Amino acid sequence: MESHAREIISLLYSNADWVDLYLLHEEKKLSPGQVAETLLLLQSEGNCDFNGVSAKLTTKGRQWVYENRKEIFFNVARSWARKTSSSEVAIAPNEPYMPDLARLDINFFRNLID
Repeated sequence: MESHAREIISLLYSNADWVDLYLLHEEKKLSPGQVAETLLLLQSEGNCDFNGVSAKLTTKGRQWVYENRKEIFFNVARSWARKTSSSEVAIAPNEPYMPDLARLDINFFRNLID
C-alpha cells in the first residue's frame, strides 16, 4: 500500500465525521490525484463515502481498517533501506575512492558545460 493511501486511511479512521478533502491536501501535502485515486478505490470496495468535497469511512470501512491494520500500517515496504545487490567488493572506510574511469561517460560531462 502506498504511503499516501495510509495517510488518507489514517485521517479518515481518526475522524468519525466527514473529512474535508482540502484538509488532506493542505495538512498532508497530498495531490488531488492521490486523494481521488485512493478514495475512489475505497469507495469501489464499499469502505468509504465520497461526495467530491468530503469523505468518511463507512461502518464496513472502519471494520476493514481495524481488521487489516497490520497490513495497512505495519507491513511497509522500505525499498530504500535494503542493501544493494552489488556484486562488487566494498572498499574499506579508510581507503580512498577511485572511480573506474572506463565506465564513465565523458560526453555527459562535456554536455554539462555546453
